[in-house]
Amino acid sequence: MNPTRIPGSPVAAKKLIGRVAARTLVLLLAAAAVAVGVNTVSPHRIPWKEDWSRYPETSAARDGIRIADLAWMIRAVDQGRFTIFDARSLNDYRRGHLPGAMPFPFTEAEAYMQTYSPALIPSQPIVTYCAGRDCDEALLLCRYLKKEGFTNLILFAGGWAEWRRSRENRP
Repeated sequence: MNPTRIPGSPVAAKKLIGRVAARTLVLLLAAAAVAVGVNTVSPHRIPWKEDWSRYPETSAARDGIRIADLAWMIRAVDQGRFTIFDARSLNDYRRGHLPGAMPFPFTEAEAYMQTYSPALIPSQPIVTYCAGRDCDEALLLCRYLKKEGFTNLILFAGGWAEWRRSRENRP
């Protein structure tokens, strides 16, 4: 009798584990190869090496989108001459937003564009922001607006988190 055919034998179990491990490794390697291939040809690929701590700012600069810091944003809000869009969800907007900001959730960009487009001029300055530096919805909204023909886009990368902190620390 062949010991590899006896159900429950240690030799059979080791061979089965070896086959499962080999097949799993092949599947993982195939999945990694497909992922690398898709990432290579995708127009929205994930960069292999990048400073992720400043991803929205570096990406915006590469796309020709201006960056606003907190001091600039405070002046812009005080002047009231800028269209300011909050790219976060409507629920987040309702919980708090920059003074004068209007909701424009990136996840619903097309619907909001239909609402706002009659009142927008392609060359007017538009500021977008989202939750903070680790959020890219404002960057994505800028890219969407740029694709729609808007040319004067400004990203406030510090977003709601930086704005809220600055207001809490005011004398």
